[in-house]
Amino acid sequence: MNAALLGLVGALSWGVHDFLARFPSRKLGPTNTTFLVTAAGLVALSLWVLLHGTPGHIVWASSWVGAVAGIFSALATLALFTALTLGPVSIVAPIAGAFPAPALLFAVIAGVRPTMIEWLAMPAVLAGVALVSQSGERHQAAGAIAPGMLKSVVGF
Repeated sequence: MNAALLGLVGALSWGVHDFLARFPSRKLGPTNTTFLVTAAGLVALSLWVLLHGTPGHIVWASSWVGAVAGIFSALATLALFTALTLGPVSIVAPIAGAFPAPALLFAVIAGVRPTMIEWLAMPAVLAGVALVSQSGERHQAAGAIAPGMLKSVVGF
């Protein structure tokens, strides 16, 4: 498979994930939802490995990187589910979807040199987040967001 197709599948999957996650987040709470989502992922991945064999060779000397990434992934998931309990998905999802911008900045710090398209995409993503976030005023007026919550979260 090519990278663009996998990226599209990933974006679609995260979009469905964010949309569906708002329901259990509000009923079960963010911590329980994070646990259930993580457990479901563990079961799905375990089944995949059992059916298709191991996904690759584990290099134990560098496995700490995967552990740290897993911790940050769990924290990000918990933050996402907490945000979904506080506000509408139309505000939370675009803001959470802007994660490539700081990822690109971290890559630059690590020595990666982005292409011109990647540099242009970063402000485009942030502009899209700002544009979609403006619908928050409508949600705030309708009572879906507590007064003042939008400014404290989004910053404008």
